[in-house]
Amino acid sequence: MTVRVRKVFPSVAKYAILMSYDGTPFQGIQWQRNKKVETVEKRLWEAISKSGLSSKSTLSSDTHALQFSRASRTDKGVSALRQVVSAVLWQYSEDKLGLLNSFLPEQIRVHEIVPVIPSFDSWDWASTRHYSYLIPTYAFAPPGISLGDAEMFRVSEAQLWRVRKIALGFLGGHNFINFTDKVRLTKDFSDRSTFERSCYRYIMAAYVDDPFVYKGVEFCNVHFKAGAFLYHQVRKMVACLVHFGRLDDTEALFDSLFEEPTCIALAPSWPLYLNSVDFDAYNKFHFLFSPKYPKICFDQHEHNIQTFYDEKLKCHIMEKELRDSDWLNFSPDAISEVSTNENTNGKRSFEQWSDELETKPPFYLSV
Repeated sequence: MTVRVRKVFPSVAKYAILMSYDGTPFQGIQWQRNKKVETVEKRLWEAISKSGLSSKSTLSSDTHALQFSRASRTDKGVSALRQVVSAVLWQYSEDKLGLLNSFLPEQIRVHEIVPVIPSFDSWDWASTRHYSYLIPTYAFAPPGISLGDAEMFRVSEAQLWRVRKIALGFLGGHNFINFTDKVRLTKDFSDRSTFERSCYRYIMAAYVDDPFVYKGVEFCNVHFKAGAFLYHQVRKMVACLVHFGRLDDTEALFDSLFEEPTCIALAPSWPLYLNSVDFDAYNKFHFLFSPKYPKICFDQHEHNIQTFYDEKLKCHIMEKELRDSDWLNFSPDAISEVSTNENTNGKRSFEQWSDELETKPPFYLSV
């Protein structure tokens, strides 16, 4: 007699993965088709598979079926203190969190795995993204300052006030078309008007923390908060802040950034990190779905996050700057207007503008 064995599939559910990572050794967070490229998601999913939380060994197996999503994309070298990734996992229990972390490199830490509603998507439900940039204050010193003078440089109260005032200029809604990689992004749009509409962003917060001294060098954190950011937007905003922070009269020049075609240099990537992602809308109405779905927040993990920041991110960023002096060598010509007399209104067409950007030195468009 033939005995038929019924195959029992493990129950699956949707979860939000709350994590921190040092992005320096990775080529960004997003999984890449090239398996040799090390990304945060590649290492995360390898650990998930080894922990028995998924039958898929890699994200390439079936990303759609896994319903994989990230709250904010971070590029090469960019880190995150409070990142949220959502995915379908097998029979997760709290005792598997330690096992999962044991399979992860020291640069990646998962703080908690939270059950969420079946339709949850970390990108769609994220209300705001908060990015921070750790920068030495000698970046605001006059161009050509020597290394010795840079180490002794202390930003004055008047200059710090001016830099903070410039940061406030980003607040509100603006067309940030000059603050992204136009050549790369225009390929996804059929016409200029559609591309321009996609470049409008509303900045909710922009501020500069008080400076502090590390190994004799003064540093400060710059913060920007918005619903979403364009590709390279934050790094170009920091470059503008530095460029205009070195000048005395900047109001008219700064306003032109949102009106005239302008080339803006990229600030280095490694001092940038995703500070936090808020899920205010989800947390406000989560009780409407079911009491079994808790709020998505990092409050109970703040001590571990602060330790990760102090030991992994903060020291690494500052030590690299002390070693390489990247900001000391940052070009003073970070901003250059794109204008010509080739047409009647004295400005290049969109196609001419894109062509010029393609021929600019790598300094302008490098990752």
